[in-house]
Amino acid sequence: MKNKDKQQAQGAWQPPTEAIIPTVRPQQHALTLEQAMRVAEELQQAGRLQEAEQVLRNILQSAPDCAPAVHLLGVIAHMVGKTDVAADLVGRAIALDGKQPLYCANMGEMCRILERFDDAVKYGKKAVQLDPNSVAAQSNLGLAYYDLKDYEKAEYCHGKALKIDPDFAPSINNLGSIARARHDDEKAEDYFRAALKANPRFRDARNNLGEILIRRDRPKEALDVLDGVIADHPDYESAHSNRGLALLSLSRISEAETAYKLALRADPGFVPAHAGLIMIALEVNNTEAGAELAEGLLALKPEEADSHSMSGTVLLAQGRDEEAEAAFKKALELDGEHVPAKLGLGRVLMERGALPEAEGLFRACLDAEGDKLAAICSLVQVKKIRPDDPEIALIEEEAKKLDGPLIDSKSVQLNFALGKMHDDLKEYDRAFPYFLEGCRVKRKSFEYSADDRAKDIERTKAVFTKDFMQKHAGAGDASDAPIFILGMPRSGTTLTEQIISSHPDVYGAGELRDLGAQIEALPQAADFAAKMEAVDDATLTEMGRKYAEGLKARADGEARITDKMPGNFHYIGLIKLMLPNAKIVHVMRDPADTCVSCFTRVFAHGQHFSYDLAELGHYYRTYRDLMAHWRSILPAGSFYDLSYEQLVDDTETEAKKLLAYCNLPWDDACLKFHKNKRSIRTASVTQVRQPIYKSSKQRWRNYESHLAPLINALGDALDA
Repeated sequence: MKNKDKQQAQGAWQPPTEAIIPTVRPQQHALTLEQAMRVAEELQQAGRLQEAEQVLRNILQSAPDCAPAVHLLGVIAHMVGKTDVAADLVGRAIALDGKQPLYCANMGEMCRILERFDDAVKYGKKAVQLDPNSVAAQSNLGLAYYDLKDYEKAEYCHGKALKIDPDFAPSINNLGSIARARHDDEKAEDYFRAALKANPRFRDARNNLGEILIRRDRPKEALDVLDGVIADHPDYESAHSNRGLALLSLSRISEAETAYKLALRADPGFVPAHAGLIMIALEVNNTEAGAELAEGLLALKPEEADSHSMSGTVLLAQGRDEEAEAAFKKALELDGEHVPAKLGLGRVLMERGALPEAEGLFRACLDAEGDKLAAICSLVQVKKIRPDDPEIALIEEEAKKLDGPLIDSKSVQLNFALGKMHDDLKEYDRAFPYFLEGCRVKRKSFEYSADDRAKDIERTKAVFTKDFMQKHAGAGDASDAPIFILGMPRSGTTLTEQIISSHPDVYGAGELRDLGAQIEALPQAADFAAKMEAVDDATLTEMGRKYAEGLKARADGEARITDKMPGNFHYIGLIKLMLPNAKIVHVMRDPADTCVSCFTRVFAHGQHFSYDLAELGHYYRTYRDLMAHWRSILPAGSFYDLSYEQLVDDTETEAKKLLAYCNLPWDDACLKFHKNKRSIRTASVTQVRQPIYKSSKQRWRNYESHLAPLINALGDALDA
């Protein structure tokens, strides 16, 4: 038996029978082993990988233990994305010849890509032992240590590489990545620029520079860099994703969405792009799309903390608090230091009223390196700032960023947090300029027309007349489950719902988009008045039935359910037609107090009228005008006017009158509303966790000297 046959009989290793690259071309000329290897190397370097593979297979047919051929076949497999096959081949080459540093260095890199990080370090160390002067070996070992988050050893290895070759751009770039991981973004930027000086066309360093510029609140500079990367590398998924992040930070939503989709076209499994699309869905308040995207990300990367944290963020936006809590906790099981999950879980606990626990989570995020702004702003929101609180120094340190480049979204957060801090400290003249600047920056990010608003109200009044109401009388669903609580934002609607929902027969559903969603879904023109002109009795009845069923699906057996969407005051006429037995509570508060409370809060979505004092005053007047119209066309008692000030002054008397209107028997629990553990999703989340307090009455006087545009716009409504 020939030697070759003996090896096969004993189970000797054979190269993969299936071609690494389909449709291999046959080799036509007989060559010596040395010549064949030289031809294979030249073909591989020229990118003619199919031909190179065939030459190597011919070599291995006659010399199965030719380590260079096995190794180069592994390199080709890696080049075409078959890294698992490549690792098997290079591992075989090392078994045949374990003294080749190149084999070990390549094996280390392949193990790193396959996330076999301990093996990556093992082979990297062997490569360095075999050739201490190999720049690539030192650099690859540094990468392996980086993936293990051993940044000190990673830095040492890249330092060794740069002692051998001071212009080795990959190691300079990787030192930038280490600085970024340590949250030293300034130093990271310096390294990435140095890597580009060594190699101006280095793709990864250019992309990394773009990313760090975004982190340093310079998204416009980042776009210049990333556009250049993409021009040279159109299928580079990370550059597209980073471009999406830069555009999102500039509120260029549709362009950001396109960038993230291009990233996923290049790599359907690229997690940051999935996360970016989820954030866009939430930004435009499309939680259904966000939920679908989050489910897809979870299916794709079930063991990633980011996947569960993003899912929790969407669930929280949907009001599914218990599921959100479970998602954030799962993320923290996978990564105990995951800051977004800690912030998300803190938000869940804050909305539930577990304020000390929420504060503890927010405070824990301060210990993490990097951007602390979200944690600081959350801390300022969850508690009342006292003169000796450590948060003061933290936020004043953050305030220094207002003097440098800062993206608008962060500027808004920071200005409102500073305003709230000084308001808590009763430093009103220091607080108001921050509120004013926060509103100015926020107002730049959207289109809003007070004139269009006034026209919409007039069209609504023109459609909803006594004759119109009489025409459709008798339509609608008979359910008496809904209790609508509406009025201006920041007028006391949250307190009112908390009192009513403390009753054992009532479920507090919070601010629901159900009614608005049904109106949007009507097939007629986009204008509300036009939709109502075309509505018929059957549609009104179906709308009422669908709305009532949606409410009941949320409750846990309670007979009555509240909907505290303040803006539903626009639709009182419609509500009376589609749900004639529903109760409607209209909460009224001092006009100036209401408006100042709006102006000093940043809302998660909408409320575009509230970021300019004159527009805010104008909006209030149109609200008052529409409420007067409803009173003029509806029978007396069609809705209940509740004075916030009277409720605060004599809570028990007003609460009893309120429950009587709702046809609910009195229950003492309604006076202990601050102990209600239901989740609250509004800017009033912390206030209603306290017993009644009267300091919010005439609060506007603290800022009176700053309010001329508002007072002028309110006009005689100020005295209403």
